[in-house]
Amino acid sequence: MTEGSRLQKVAEDMMAGQPPITEWVQFLWRSGPPPPRGEQTLAVVTTGRAAFVWREIESRTVARPPAVIG
Repeated sequence: MTEGSRLQKVAEDMMAGQPPITEWVQFLWRSGPPPPRGEQTLAVVTTGRAAFVWREIESRTVARPPAVIG
């Protein structure tokens, strides 16, 4: 559910000609197989881009924290 203040900001941006891409496209974090040293591995994929005739994006699996990947 979208908060009222967020919805108002999205509406204002749309009126200014900026589509609300952040409301349509999501980033999903996926756990990957553990590497030889045993760290947690992550990959990120998108959903929602296909509706705009764009391809979804999928990163390769890496052993790094999300803040470093993003």
